Amino acid sequence: MTSEGQLFEAISDYSGRQSDSQIISLTKGDIVRVLKKELVWCTIEKGGQVGKVPKGKLRACLSIPSTNENITIFTSHPNPEISFLIKLYITFSCSSVILNEEKVEYNDFEIVTKFFGGAMGKTFLVRHKRSGVLYVMKRVDYLDENDKRIADQEIALMRKLTSLYTVRLVWTFVDHVDMYVVTEYCKNGDLRKVIDQLQTLPEIERLERIWQLFAQIILALEFIHSKGVIHRDIKPENIFIMEDETIRLGDFGLARELSERNYATFAGT
Repeated sequence: MTSEGQLFEAISDYSGRQSDSQIISLTKGDIVRVLKKELVWCTIEKGGQVGKVPKGKLRACLSIPSTNENITIFTSHPNPEISFLIKLYITFSCSSVILNEEKVEYNDFEIVTKFFGGAMGKTFLVRHKRSGVLYVMKRVDYLDENDKRIADQEIALMRKLTSLYTVRLVWTFVDHVDMYVVTEYCKNGDLRKVIDQLQTLPEIERLERIWQLFAQIILALEFIHSKGVIHRDIKPENIFIMEDETIRLGDFGLARELSERNYATFAGT
């Protein structure tokens, strides 16, 4: 079997469809070799078997380049929080993001549930019919020129900030007078939910988890600032938690590029 292809890690279990011999099952943590990327699927090699899995079930394996002059590792550093920050910086810096180029339309999805509250009233949890993968789909007004300008600006910003730090934009498409924005689904909710859960943990475990979250938030902010963007509405409800417990910044409706020089205005909550 060929050894070509990048190594990826399964971020969640996937049982596939037993009736489809081309589909291969995954267990969270499996390391597989991606041989081909097509549409929403990846052709992978796992234990000598070749089959297909949804792209959303995989992430690039974290690896450290053999030569990197900008990173110094202090393996004997006495402070565990600093050691964690260093390790996290390396893993984030050396990872890649899978982008999806498949064209989709409204009928390719089925609505699972509607998210309520505020601007989220137009946001739905949906399932992609072909792959069975869950996504979040936001319906945005796209009727007049002002609607289009606002929607296009937010989408352009999300594309610019595509990374492991931000909620990943997967698809956008127009249906009648609405723009639909499809993003990855952050299964573990937002930081507000996690903060409530932290209260039930023993002190040492709680502090360790807080440091992990804090480190990721700092790295996420450092990344978007390096792109010349400020968020302007950082709050627990806009920080989302993935199934593997990594964080994603989301909701860039109030974000601004520094070149606009209007970032001193009041915004958000």
